[in-house]
Amino acid sequence: MLGSLFLFSLLLLSRTISGQNPCPDPEEITPCTCSFDGATLEVLVDCSAVAGEDQIFSAFNNINWFTRLTEFRLTDNAAVQNLLEGVFGEVTFKRVHVDATSLALLEPLVLLGFKDVLEEVRVLDSRLGSFGFVLLTALSHLAVLDLEGNALTVLPVLRNPSLQFLNVEMNQIATVEGGWSVPNLKQLQMGRNPIVDFPSGVFEGLESLEQFSCFSCNLGPTLRAGFLASQSPSLVSVDLRFNDIVNLEPGAITGLAAHTNLDLRSNKIEELTEEIFRPMVEAVAAGSGFIDLVGNPVKCVCSMAWLVLNPDFLASVDGRCDDGLAFQDLDPLIFQELCL
Repeated sequence: MLGSLFLFSLLLLSRTISGQNPCPDPEEITPCTCSFDGATLEVLVDCSAVAGEDQIFSAFNNINWFTRLTEFRLTDNAAVQNLLEGVFGEVTFKRVHVDATSLALLEPLVLLGFKDVLEEVRVLDSRLGSFGFVLLTALSHLAVLDLEGNALTVLPVLRNPSLQFLNVEMNQIATVEGGWSVPNLKQLQMGRNPIVDFPSGVFEGLESLEQFSCFSCNLGPTLRAGFLASQSPSLVSVDLRFNDIVNLEPGAITGLAAHTNLDLRSNKIEELTEEIFRPMVEAVAAGSGFIDLVGNPVKCVCSMAWLVLNPDFLASVDGRCDDGLAFQDLDPLIFQELCL
């Protein structure tokens, strides 16, 4: 008797759980698919197989859905070029993941409709020529914005209280506007953009920044004063490789922490003058920080005596002279006798 009741209870529980699946009948949303994880209560909708945006619109507007879902996914799709207001009906998502598509327009009002729940937006290797950055102020839960590999040309003023990760690598960004206020941003990736205009003041509103990468950003030949005026005590790494930098103006890079690693490899810096480099070296030499100058044609002459004659400074800088001799192998006695 007890065994029969137990089996009946299990059967009833099984039917109850299956009846709570928030995904619609698969035939009603095909070629989109919906999956539900009962353990995490996450609902993922994948529309990668659609032949056009009209099929996405139909899947979300012609049937009833639970309104707060977890993730929308569109990958390896050459058919969808636009996602316009209303395409998702009343449904909202915490995460949007688009990768390897022909998407050229993600209408800002689409994301604005998700403002109460949206945490992550990734549109990768697609064709976005613009993005509704102005709406970021309204997306108060957004933590991740990844737009790598698109066709953006301008990175405007950014203001958002929750954003922690921003990636705009491999776009066509020529202009960066100043006046940012993103107090919780920890990681900023901007590499491989043909930047022409990078004003001072961008970093003043990034007081939590830990990592900044702008390798191959066309920043040379001169890095202007105020380029990177860090306000973050948490700054761990700055990557400025492959920028054809020849000169740095006084105050071009300030606010480095004792644990910051500054990567200036593979530029065209020839001279390590005390006025320019000593403030940076002093900052990182106070802790475990480091400055990497490998791959620069540095002329090891008297202008760098201040570095060679200070063992603590020299231990915090890596590089080679234009003749291949490592900085650490330079003879301090020569600099002492012939330069001072």
